[in-house]
Parts: sequence; C-alpha cells; structure tokens
Amino acid sequence: MKAVVVEELKEAGFGVKITDGGVIAHLSSRKPSRHELVDAVPELDGCPMEIVEEGVFISVGEERFSL
Repeated sequence: MKAVVVEELKEAGFGVKITDGGVIAHLSSRKPSRHELVDAVPELDGCPMEIVEEGVFISVGEERFSL
C-alpha cells in the first residue's frame, strides 16, 4: 500500500519524502491540510497524521519503505 500512496501523492502534485514509519507530504512552500491529502488519496482517511517541520507526517502501516 505504501508504494501506491507515495505514487498517488506525487501524481496529485504533493512533494513526498520517505521516512521510517511513513511519509512526509508537502505542497511547494506550505503544509497541506488533512482534507487535501484525503481528497487526493482516499486510502489515507484512516492513517494517523501530524504536522512536522517539513510538512505533514503520514503514518502508513508498519512495514518499512525500500529506497
């Protein structure tokens, strides 16, 4: 699911940084709202999110991303 989430976020115009335990999404110079993220990728509706310095951290499952 994580690879799909990353690809869908990128296709929706979000910048994405892969981290341990999830991804950080951002829109050029601002942090997107939860509503914007869920509109772009409905699968994120049940994922915990928190605002971090670089954008919005989205916890997507427990498996690690492969870089």
